[in-house]
Amino acid sequence: MKKLFGVTTSLTTPFDERDRVDVAAIEAMIDFSIAKGTDCLYPCGTTGEMHLMSCEERELVAETVVRRAAGRACFLVRRLDAVARLLRVGRGKNAVRQQADGEHDEHGSQEGADQLVAGRSRRRFACVIAFDIEGLQKEVDGISVDENVTEYGQWLKNLIGWLDCDISEERNVLQQLNREIGEIEKTLKTVKDAENELVAVKAQIKTLADEIAEWTILEKGLGNNGVIALTISDAGPAISATANELLNAYGGRFTVRIDTQDMKKDKKSLKETLNIMVFDSKTNKEANIKKKSGGQKAWILDAVAKAIGIYNKMANGIRCDTLYTDEVDGALDSKKKTEFFAMKREALKMGGYKKEFCISHTKELCDMADAVIKLGPEGVSITTN
Repeated sequence: MKKLFGVTTSLTTPFDERDRVDVAAIEAMIDFSIAKGTDCLYPCGTTGEMHLMSCEERELVAETVVRRAAGRACFLVRRLDAVARLLRVGRGKNAVRQQADGEHDEHGSQEGADQLVAGRSRRRFACVIAFDIEGLQKEVDGISVDENVTEYGQWLKNLIGWLDCDISEERNVLQQLNREIGEIEKTLKTVKDAENELVAVKAQIKTLADEIAEWTILEKGLGNNGVIALTISDAGPAISATANELLNAYGGRFTVRIDTQDMKKDKKSLKETLNIMVFDSKTNKEANIKKKSGGQKAWILDAVAKAIGIYNKMANGIRCDTLYTDEVDGALDSKKKTEFFAMKREALKMGGYKKEFCISHTKELCDMADAVIKLGPEGVSITTN
């Protein structure tokens, strides 16, 4: 027997309209199969409806395949125990066919022959099925159950039980994992919510930072280095001029200059400051007011203070009719006290003030005043000069 190889085609079994094997159709099917690359032909198999064919029909099909293939392809024909049954079926079929032929002759019509062929086919099919069932039943009855098979079945049952236990454990593990996944999802949701809150907080922080920046600019603008510095810078020359007019009552020895900027230590940039610089025409030197003696500092500062008051009154339209001073003349000698008092009158004139209340224990100043208020054990008394 040759070894099978390549492509094997399981052939169908064509019948003509008279329920006879169609040899021409089989030959055409063989030629087509070989032309398409078939290496082996398999007639009369389950695809060829072998169990519905008689022995003569099977032999005719096999002979046709061998003859037509003519060495172009090998072929394969099954030998089964069912062949014996088919032999019996074949004998029964021949009897049915002879009866159908007799009935055809008797009726002598094509229509009657067609009906007989159809009936014959149904009876043949029923007969074949009956014999198949009988043979299969005998085969089933002849099967004996091995004890090993029974033991194997029991082992399979035990295995199934073990697998059921494993599956149950895996299901429990799966449920636990699902619960853990649920907790993780809750945690992720919490984290997501926290991220959203963080975004909102960052936005709020940015808003506050912008507001702080604006307030910082405003604070700087309104601080000593901002509007105040600009105001002082603008007012400095006017205040200095007024103060110098007042100081002229002292004979013009001292003049002042108000500086609002000073050089930094690096000598590269300026810084905001407030310095009152005093020029002494007698010594021809300029110094900070902090370095002046007590008496000189007293009347210079009083002149600057009155100059600031006058500037503020004039620039802002503030109504102010009265000035107040307290024992400023204490560090002055008699001559300077007289000049100091003359400066007060000049301040009243320049500022448009009506009067000034000054506290002094110097008799010469009291004599120069327009009126004197005395406080004593007897009470308060006012005298005019």
